[in-house]
Formats: sequence, C-alpha cells, structure tokens
Amino acid sequence: MSKKIITIQAINLHSALTQAGIEAELEYWDGHKHIDICIPASKIYIEVDGMQHLTNPNQIARDFIRDHYSDVDGFNTLHIPNSVIEEDLNKVVSAIKKVVTKMKLTHFNEKEVSFIESTEVKEGVVCDVYEFKNDVSRDLGVVRVGKGCKTPKQLVIDGEKTIEIHKSGKGLLTVTDVEGETQVYEFPSHTNEVEVKVGEIMQWNAVEDLEFYEVCYPPYKDGRFKSCD
Repeated sequence: MSKKIITIQAINLHSALTQAGIEAELEYWDGHKHIDICIPASKIYIEVDGMQHLTNPNQIARDFIRDHYSDVDGFNTLHIPNSVIEEDLNKVVSAIKKVVTKMKLTHFNEKEVSFIESTEVKEGVVCDVYEFKNDVSRDLGVVRVGKGCKTPKQLVIDGEKTIEIHKSGKGLLTVTDVEGETQVYEFPSHTNEVEVKVGEIMQWNAVEDLEFYEVCYPPYKDGRFKSCD
C-alpha cells in the first residue's frame, strides 16, 4: 500500500500534542496501513482529514473499512477535519489530553500492564495502580496531581528500588537524603527519571497539572512508605 502524504495540519497537531506532554507517533504504520498520528499508550489513532473524507462516498466507505480493522486491533479512531486543526488547534489538544488522562494504560515501556484500581491519595492527588503481565517483580502507579497540590511527604523505608518518572505537566520533585541534603528536580527536564532510595524522603509539587509514574520493585505493599506530613 502506498504511503499517505502527511499534511501540515497533521504535523502541527503532532507537534502540539508532543509539547503538551502526550507521547504520540507521526505517520504510524500498524502493519496494514499508515495512520496520521498514533497515541500508543492510550490506543488512539488520529486521522486528520481533508474534505474528501466527508464528501466522497468511496472515501467514506474506505474509511469505514480502515476503522473496522483498527477496532479489531483495539484502537479507537478519531477523525478531525483539517479546518478544525487550523481554527481550534489548542482546543483540540486540550480535549485529547483530557481523554488520554482518563483512559487506562495497556502498555508501559512496551510491556503489557493491567489496571487494578484507582485511589484518591488525598485531595488533588489520584493514583491508578497497574500490574505487569508475567512480571511479578514490580508494579506501576500513575499519579495525577492537580495544580497547586502536593503528594504526601513520604519516607522510603522498604523496597529494593523506587523510581519516579515525570510523564507530563510542570512540577517539582524534592528528595532529601539520609544526610539531610535536599535535591529539587524541576520538570519538564532533559532527564525525567529519579531513583529514590531507602531512607530518603520525597514529595511532588504540581506547579501546573502534573502526572508521573512510580515504579516499585518489588510491588508496593503497606509499610513501604512512612508519612512525614
């Protein structure tokens, strides 16, 4: 099958999504066809369409077939006209970001994960818990922190390894080591991963709406952290 010609509207949308902290791939090949934009973690395809996709009967029929195969693969397809991107790009990106935030992960770093539960840690802080398929050595938390809110200040007292990974938004991670020395990590940054060791105290502060991953080796259980609030 010939490769689709990527449009400036699709390029602009992909750039804006990336700047908004959404991991998206431009000109994605799903093994059968090219997709304008793919958001793999949320299993979303985005097609940025010209007028022919709304007025040409043959094109409409072909799109139905394309979308059907995407459905079979577990992907939802969002069709956006070029004119909407040109006129309301920021609104589109804002809406997609909210949808991505609400949808549950199926993969993390190319590893399959399954959603377990969602917990309100405190006001303004919500954590979605996942387990890794065929991997009992770790688990995953996806934590969302509202603008102006902070996670609990926690002392790490157990576990082999605790990794904090910035996903999107703007915020600070403060880590105090066993000697009382404090390091403040500002995100976004060129590095997005911090390992917090046993005996260290950590706290996230959301300057804007913030989302981060927390990977625990072995999986989290009560007693891993002690509140210092």
